Amino acid sequence: MSDLIVKVGGEGGTDSPTTAGELITLSAIREGNSVFTLRTLPAEIKGGLATYQVRMCDHEVLSPGDGPDVLCCMNQEAYDRLLDELKPDGGVLVYDSDTVTPSPHANGFIYYGVPLSSISAESIKERRTKNMVLLGALAGLFGIPVETLKQTVKDKYGRRSEEVVAVNNAAIDAGFQFVEQELPKLDSHHFTPNPDNRETRRMVIDGSEAVAIGAAAAHCAVYAGYPITPASDIMHWLAKHLPKLGGTVIQTEDEISALGACLGASFAGARTMTATSGPGLSLMVELLGLGTMTELPVVVVDAMRGGPSTGLPTKCESGDLNLAVYGAHGDAPRIVVAPADIHDCLYDTIGAFNLAEKYQTPVILLSDQSMAMRTQAIAKPDLSQVELVQRKIEREQGRDFKRYELTEDGISAMAVPGTPTDQYHLVTGLAHDETGSPSTNDGELSAAMMDKRLRKIQAARLEGGWSRLHGPDRGAIGVISWGSLEGALVEATERLAAEGHAVRVLHLRMLSPLPIEELEAFAATVDKLVVCELNHSGQLQRLIRAETELKPGLINKYDGVPFTPREIASALRKEL
Repeated sequence: MSDLIVKVGGEGGTDSPTTAGELITLSAIREGNSVFTLRTLPAEIKGGLATYQVRMCDHEVLSPGDGPDVLCCMNQEAYDRLLDELKPDGGVLVYDSDTVTPSPHANGFIYYGVPLSSISAESIKERRTKNMVLLGALAGLFGIPVETLKQTVKDKYGRRSEEVVAVNNAAIDAGFQFVEQELPKLDSHHFTPNPDNRETRRMVIDGSEAVAIGAAAAHCAVYAGYPITPASDIMHWLAKHLPKLGGTVIQTEDEISALGACLGASFAGARTMTATSGPGLSLMVELLGLGTMTELPVVVVDAMRGGPSTGLPTKCESGDLNLAVYGAHGDAPRIVVAPADIHDCLYDTIGAFNLAEKYQTPVILLSDQSMAMRTQAIAKPDLSQVELVQRKIEREQGRDFKRYELTEDGISAMAVPGTPTDQYHLVTGLAHDETGSPSTNDGELSAAMMDKRLRKIQAARLEGGWSRLHGPDRGAIGVISWGSLEGALVEATERLAAEGHAVRVLHLRMLSPLPIEELEAFAATVDKLVVCELNHSGQLQRLIRAETELKPGLINKYDGVPFTPREIASALRKEL
């Protein structure tokens, strides 16, 4: 099977390594490959090290892999910081021989020096084509079809002008010709097209676009948000497309007003969503409590990044689980879900809307930086088959309407202001009675309302389809996971299975309410239990220990970079 990992590193905004990576990715997809990307950006607007890693396979790919087979260094910083990631014994370094001074060859690396800067400046007369010269060199070295690269360039830049396309294609040709004339092939790596998959109907999207498409498919009518990395691309997509579907997009002055606008629109009967990252979610805490108290449906997307405070704006971490589950004064139960891949980002967003509307509550969807910026080709969804849950609306009652009626399942009918049935109720953050009128001196009623709100959230435990099992029916070890590491974890357990070790995986996509019965049933099938997650404190591990009798161990990482299958496999071997 073909499996090639290429990583490009250089100065953000000058070398444009991410553009080179995107074009490789799109070309590989055009040739029928499955891809998995990992993009990191500097926190600075311009400058700093930017990287783009793409794994290209002729079979389904679940993770970015263990490290690059081919490392492309467009400046010295990329070489100095990334060389240790290159696979030993056959790893290939492609570098700009004008700007990079490599150390003596080590670890069995194969070095190809290409004068990217001088070719772009002297032959093409355009320094900004340095990344295109690199693409041509990669085509020559590893067999990426040149015409496919050129067609991808045309698709990306054709709207600008024919001249832009011609200059970029000339740079690709120059890089290719240099390799053909100057660099004999010394390594064994090759790109392998998959002709059988070329015509498959697929769409190429990243995690942010998938969330946005899911929101549109869920009939989101109002999106309000404030820009923040790495969640801003959700708003960018919706600002372009949602108005065409009859929806409204509002850029507010901050995250507090964004959620406030969503709650107001929800009270008026609209399906609403906002998106942010950890610092923004912190600001939303008070209004999350208001959403819980007023029982208003809203979806809040948190594209997590490294924290605390401003933290690591462009790096990956799953450190907001505690904030998502517990972030409020008083008891403010809410539903928390977390997709694991691009497919989930689309469909779990739809699911989050359905949960919010059914249970009349804020639903927090936890994505992360790596997933938000990850590109994959997925099957084009048939959105005509999507089933949407509608909120429970009372259309018959009059002035005795009880918005917060104490029902057996905790769900009471809502009303849309201005309906001709003359329904009337208050919405307040104060403790209230069944009509919504403030009732701050009746402790018994306040407790009953608290129980009502908790009752409906606990009922969400019975919702199916929010977890996945992998591996044999029984195992020496069972791994509970959440977030974007599922693919790497599954690859790791497959490697261990080949070594004769039985490892089971339970990947959770609903984290609040915690599926206690499912966790206990899973634990009964394994000899030892661990949680694998991307944060320092073991937030899911602690949540499980708090809500069950289970005492799982912990495998964790918190350096801003996702787990690799090799890292997880190594950690699990120590647990066996």
